[in-house]
Amino acid sequence: MRLTTRRILLAWGPTVIAFATCCTRRRIGLDKLGDFHITNNDARSDNRRRTETVAVIIPTLNEARSIGKVIDNVPVDDLLKNGFKTVVYVIDGQSTDNTREIAVDKGAHLILEEHKGKGWAIQTAFKSINADYAIMVDGDNTYPIEMATEMTRLLKTNDVVIGSRLKGIIESGAMTKLNVVGNNLLSLLAWMLFGERISDVCTGFWGYRGDIMRRLELAACGFEIEADMFAECVIKGLRIAEIPITYYSREDDPKLASFRDGLKIGGHLIRKRFMNTAIRREENRATSSDAGTGDADTGEGIS
Repeated sequence: MRLTTRRILLAWGPTVIAFATCCTRRRIGLDKLGDFHITNNDARSDNRRRTETVAVIIPTLNEARSIGKVIDNVPVDDLLKNGFKTVVYVIDGQSTDNTREIAVDKGAHLILEEHKGKGWAIQTAFKSINADYAIMVDGDNTYPIEMATEMTRLLKTNDVVIGSRLKGIIESGAMTKLNVVGNNLLSLLAWMLFGERISDVCTGFWGYRGDIMRRLELAACGFEIEADMFAECVIKGLRIAEIPITYYSREDDPKLASFRDGLKIGGHLIRKRFMNTAIRREENRATSSDAGTGDADTGEGIS
């Protein structure tokens, strides 16, 4: 009997030891003794990390000459290297040229807005697009969309980022002296009304965290939309950062009428400041009234 057992051990022993060693290595994550590697569970967990998304939002109205260039210049590869997946959205407000066809050919997602007006397009975009970060840029190729990666990085520690033309470089012919003065005055007015300094309230280059974008209660329908966004950001106590940019000249005639639209923007800032104050007062009164009624109904009013 002892001889038989000894023969069995001699025959099968090496196989049993090899099997046990293999199991042990797999369990503790060893390929070779003393060399650690990522276990299968760790690898699966690593693959499950969600890539964050960046939505590039481009409002358009008859931008056939420039929209293709704007889409081509979106730094999709650079954003991907930094861990961001990019989706380009063109929100078109009744273009009569081939803006829509070009946008689709370039791979953008097209959203049709039934109203004309930049404000309408932005309101529609903010309500319908879901992303971790959003970069808003005009479709006239006057803004350096190549800076979207830098803006997105800044959104890691800020709620909102603007690209400031007045802190950066304005290309010759991109803005008249009257426009420069007007933009400075409107930015000064915004600062005086809301107590938050901003160098370029009318810039068309903005970045938002996705959750912040959906919190904004926007009302402007036209070129007042940037002033409306700034006011909302301040009212909601958001952290705003700025980066200087280069502002390029348009390839066609501008749609904005300097003096008339400047007055509209200034008027919107004033209305937003004082109408929101009045609304908050009414809400506070209603809250106080409801609280007082509640106390009376329960017999727990202040004596």
